Amino acid sequence: MTPEAFDASLRVIRIVSREHFERYASALRSLLRACQGALLDDADWQAGIGVDDWLENLADSAPWLWLGVDAHGVVYTGASLTDIAPGRSATLHGISRPTVRRRAIIGETALAAMECAYFELDLPVVRAECRADNTGAKGFCWRCGFHGEGRAPNAVTVNGRAVDLLFYALSRGDYVTHTRRILTYGIRQEKKRA
Repeated sequence: MTPEAFDASLRVIRIVSREHFERYASALRSLLRACQGALLDDADWQAGIGVDDWLENLADSAPWLWLGVDAHGVVYTGASLTDIAPGRSATLHGISRPTVRRRAIIGETALAAMECAYFELDLPVVRAECRADNTGAKGFCWRCGFHGEGRAPNAVTVNGRAVDLLFYALSRGDYVTHTRRILTYGIRQEKKRA
């Protein structure tokens, strides 16, 4: 599907099992190919891992995986929670097609994951990490009120050059008073314009 055919049928679904994941594996493969240059494996901070490796990682994320899909089954965005430490924290990961026109679907997908982290899993903190050259991820963290926790200089090599990793955290209190409001306001505004 082309970006021009993008419609308002987008919705967020939660992937609850490996079988459920398999229904969207082909569409996820397409999303991962579109974003392959920005992917980062947080297990060893390796940039440029293969799409098949990412699919396997995502399959293992169920039931902590959410996708923004349209009526045709095209996946436009995804969010997952990993490194879940009960009573402590989880790490939020996100991905979206560069061609996403309905930007609120990114917020809706992240919102679903964070609601789960804070209220279903009862975690006090959600963490995020990204490459310093990923302006979209940095901007998302900044707009959502994540606080910088640190930087790992030259932690990843991308196309032969060293890139820093940035680490962020968002407390449940900041999520409730700031992030949730920002995301839901943006979603409402976009739906009014549609």
